[in-house]
Amino acid sequence: MSLYLFSIGLVVASIVLYQIAQRSMPHALNPFYALIFVYALGIVVCTVALFFYPADRSPGSFLRGMNWAPAALALAVVGLELGYLLAYRAGWNLALAPIVANVAALFLLVPIGLIFFREQLTAVRAVGLLLCLVGFVLATRR
Repeated sequence: MSLYLFSIGLVVASIVLYQIAQRSMPHALNPFYALIFVYALGIVVCTVALFFYPADRSPGSFLRGMNWAPAALALAVVGLELGYLLAYRAGWNLALAPIVANVAALFLLVPIGLIFFREQLTAVRAVGLLLCLVGFVLATRR
């Protein structure tokens, strides 16, 4: 299987597992204790996986490759985890919360991609965005 297909398959499988796990989180559990456990286990998994990834594993190479993005990603991941955990505790539906969040993010990311990353918006993609918007309206309609 190509890396192209494997990578997106991993993303899809992870999103499904992520949403199910978030929706199943015990309500009595302090969300910050839950996140501490999640990240501690994540560190263990990443440490083990590091030895299977074909790259320089020296601490110096790690530090030389740093910029602002890993710190921003850390803030984003904590925000995602806490946001979904609190959304499900507040009563959001498993099928609806990811749609609302992802479509809203999509409409913020499109102009960012166009302006800062010089991505192109083709006619086909514009129609796809329109269909996303229609789907969003239909999915959130009561």
